Amino acid sequence: MSKTGLRCDYCHSDSHTLNTNMECRTKYDSFEAFANRYQYVFLALLALETVLFCVLAFFMDVVASMGIMLAAMGATLAVFPFCTPETIEMAGVKGAIRLGRIVGAVLIIAGVAMVVVVHLL
Repeated sequence: MSKTGLRCDYCHSDSHTLNTNMECRTKYDSFEAFANRYQYVFLALLALETVLFCVLAFFMDVVASMGIMLAAMGATLAVFPFCTPETIEMAGVKGAIRLGRIVGAVLIIAGVAMVVVVHLL
């Protein structure tokens, strides 16, 4: 916990709050508008990717189709780095965005690796 008990909701710094730093306020409001605009697109993409996995599992190897699904979900998370409210509370919006993009990159790498391994074996 910070010395003052207050942290910036965007950058999670204890040297200022969201209301005292206009740069953080602008970035926070911008991300909030982005999240509100694309939240349903994000959910629809995740649902579509899950259905895609189920369909592909009938036509190709299950591991390869899972790899494609993981890579697609990773790309979705990298483009739309939406995290849980608990993650945002713990790391701030900036940290949650960074964490979401890192997890997205890891999912892409894991998915591509699964497809490559299946096709090499």
